[in-house]
Amino acid sequence: MSTLKEQLQSVKSELNLGKQAEKKRYIIEECEVIYERLVRPHNKLRRLIAESKILQLLPDEHVQMLTSSEDIANQSAKCMHTIESFNALWEAKRYQARSHDELANAEASLESLVETFGQAVRECWNLWVEQITSRVAIENIKLESQKSLPGLDTVYRSYVESQNQLNGLIKRIPSEPTAIDTINSLCERMVELKSKMQWDVDPEVAAFFDRLDRDPLGKVPLSLLSAKVMAWLEEHGYLDQFVIQRRGTRHQ
Repeated sequence: MSTLKEQLQSVKSELNLGKQAEKKRYIIEECEVIYERLVRPHNKLRRLIAESKILQLLPDEHVQMLTSSEDIANQSAKCMHTIESFNALWEAKRYQARSHDELANAEASLESLVETFGQAVRECWNLWVEQITSRVAIENIKLESQKSLPGLDTVYRSYVESQNQLNGLIKRIPSEPTAIDTINSLCERMVELKSKMQWDVDPEVAAFFDRLDRDPLGKVPLSLLSAKVMAWLEEHGYLDQFVIQRRGTRHQ
């Protein structure tokens, strides 16, 4: 049987172990908080970098939006500085770094870089998508008319199939570079199919819709809205689908 002294020593050892375990648990929790605060913007930044590499495959004028951005360069330099400052603090303080301003600065700097870089990536992608879709665009009334023209139903189906595939691919920046080649191929195919389409309408009506097809915003000058065009739109029930808008204003 152990003596009272030995029993007390055992209790003391157990208490010390408990205190050590509690301290280690606290350290782990503090480190987890630091990790979570930095890993979220870090993961977002990694995704943006991956997307920007895909965008390098776009034409030069679009790529330059990313490579020549002073805002991105300045924000990147600032972010590197705050990360280095926090890293130095981490080396010295470890888990105690959570309570210092360097952590908040590093987190805020990462988030700002993600916002600036993300906006540039989205704008680059959206502008390219707008450019390619304007090349292949066709007014629905003209497209639907192909179904009833002899020999052009195949052209119609091929165009619609390509259009659906294209719309699925341009919803977001792809994760595979081969998708860019697929999109370009689809656009070339749709342009080719458009050239095969026929439309038996008055030349003034054809000119009106051809201009609509080419304009990425779906606008035409009022000078193309001739009496013949007005009459045709009214006859076919399309007059209410258009609005007159002064140049430089935005329709609500």
